[in-house]
Amino acid sequence: MADLSDLECDLILLNFFELKSVDEISKSLKMNPIIAQEHIASALQKLRQSLSHRGVELNLRELSAAISANAIQPPPSSICQSVATACSDLHRGGIR
Repeated sequence: MADLSDLECDLILLNFFELKSVDEISKSLKMNPIIAQEHIASALQKLRQSLSHRGVELNLRELSAAISANAIQPPPSSICQSVATACSDLHRGGIR
């Protein structure tokens, strides 16, 4: 992602990691949806080229699928258990 502009990074993060539609992105960034989509496509192309230089060959559809599949991962169960325990302790007044 270092090869991307700040705008391109924001668009990729909003689209793939925050699961925002192009319409939602364009409204929040006050830009034309067509322009937003063009920037997203350009950013994906730059990412694809960057990966290609590192020996990873993906087409844009494969890259989009890979980003989508790995963008949101559930936290490890150990973290969930720790948070649940801390919340329970807090509720009982055990954490100060």
